[in-house]
Amino acid sequence: MHCTGELRLRGNTFAVDCTSRLTRCPPVLRKAADAPPTSPEHPVIATVAVISPCCTARPSASESASATAFIGCHGGDDRRNAPGRPCHASTASRGGSITLEYTNRNRLTRGATSPVVTAPKHPLALTAGYLALRGVQRSRVESMNIRTGMLSLVDSVLDRAIVPGYTNVGYLLRQHGWGDADPPPDALRGKTTLVTGANSGIGKAIAAGLAGLGATVLITVRDAKRGQQARDEIMAARPGADLQVEVCDVANLAAVRAFATDLSRRQPRLDVLIHNAGVLPANRTETDDGHEITLATHVLGPVLLTEQLAPILANSNDPRVILMSSGGMYTQSLPADDPEYRNGQYRGATAYARTKRMQVALASILADRWTQERISVYCMHPGWADTPGVADTLPAFRRLTGPLLRSPHQGADTALWLAATIPAPATGRFWHDRRTRPEHYLPLTRESEQDRRLLWRYCAEAIDIDP
Repeated sequence: MHCTGELRLRGNTFAVDCTSRLTRCPPVLRKAADAPPTSPEHPVIATVAVISPCCTARPSASESASATAFIGCHGGDDRRNAPGRPCHASTASRGGSITLEYTNRNRLTRGATSPVVTAPKHPLALTAGYLALRGVQRSRVESMNIRTGMLSLVDSVLDRAIVPGYTNVGYLLRQHGWGDADPPPDALRGKTTLVTGANSGIGKAIAAGLAGLGATVLITVRDAKRGQQARDEIMAARPGADLQVEVCDVANLAAVRAFATDLSRRQPRLDVLIHNAGVLPANRTETDDGHEITLATHVLGPVLLTEQLAPILANSNDPRVILMSSGGMYTQSLPADDPEYRNGQYRGATAYARTKRMQVALASILADRWTQERISVYCMHPGWADTPGVADTLPAFRRLTGPLLRSPHQGADTALWLAATIPAPATGRFWHDRRTRPEHYLPLTRESEQDRRLLWRYCAEAIDIDP
């Protein structure tokens, strides 16, 4: 007696019978046999063995039809050899069976869909195989929903609790919800990226991470000597990395214009621009342009530099701009009526947090401004990281939180993910640990749209651009 059936994996249909293997091998299976695909939508999902239900006894391996469906991998070889959880159903009278074995069951990720086996033409398979596999589908979806719900709950608790969420504890716990979402090692191959303040700390970690993803990295600093030292240290760890040192003081508006003009002559295209340069002064100081130093460094300089580089960013097929904010901004309201911090007692930490709030408030306005250039704009905060800047400016905070501080690499993670993940995330949003976050937790810090526009008009006038 001979019977046939069909197996469907993500829309690909394979004919099976009790004596032969798959009679059609579509590209996804041929590709899986050679190497894992790199589509960001597809991690390894399942190994499926279909044994003909018409057999009077379990057939040998040569008599079974089998296939492995790979739904991609982010970064390297994600094939797992650990056994999965088998689901086995036998027909009562014939002894045939259909086996579905999930591999890599702890890594099932968003976007993965269960295989569907249609009812083979033999009637016994309908009761044994089809119904059993539909049961596995329901069980798997329920398990994934429970796991996703628990991870989402943990993420929300960490976010609201602030202290654990911003430390390395929050980073390590949230990692479990990312699955295989890391960009592949060559995600930025052929792309040009620019990072300001890249001579130490998180900026240096971002530069190293971008180089690890294959990008050309423009290490942009105020001090050429320190920039060269950072380049040498990254090169020692990543031989062959394409790193160039550029000099620009982003707090000096004339220097920003001159640098952007020169770079635009030398670089026909810029794919990623990350504004990481930061300063936390002990006393209120002004730049040569007459602007308070944190406002110039964190807001005016970055906006002007992006505006000047917009034409070469527009030459990219997926340009992205990332503003490195801080969780400290949650404590501050938007000082739309005093952006230069001329009123009240000046505190460096407050000035820092105020300007980081400005970055978040302006992100959506900037995203709208550069829509025609297709530039995606992101604002993010890295959590609490152990960097030279923290050691120099906040020694008491560092002594208190030292063991819990994130490494610069952990602080750089979301910036690297925003720079390289495909497709590009939603523009104009605020991010932390690869998720969008609320811009406010305290009611008193909320600003009106009028306040945002007032601040934007002030900044545009200060850097001499049309708002």
